[in-house]
Amino acid sequence: MTRVWTAEDGTFACWRKGHDGPALFVCRPFDDRPAAPGNGWMCALNAESRDAVHAAWDAAMAFGGTDEGAPGPRPHYGPTYFGAYVRDPDGNKLYVVCRAP
Repeated sequence: MTRVWTAEDGTFACWRKGHDGPALFVCRPFDDRPAAPGNGWMCALNAESRDAVHAAWDAAMAFGGTDEGAPGPRPHYGPTYFGAYVRDPDGNKLYVVCRAP
């Protein structure tokens, strides 16, 4: 993996394998509280379609997850970026993203 991005304010950085390969983001918790399970880390999953993002979010809600950002466009990340955030019943944050048009 190669470091491909660092926030100007130093709050997070990204390492990636190739252009569209797996990525690792290391961040300070956005709420400035100490890092702990469910705060300070997030698992992000690639989806092949926007329908798959919706399906993953729907499944998470059906199995006891909580909404942290309903499926929708995230234009500040890119023109075709579409994602959803959830927390599982243990409090872990999960993200599903589709970058396809």
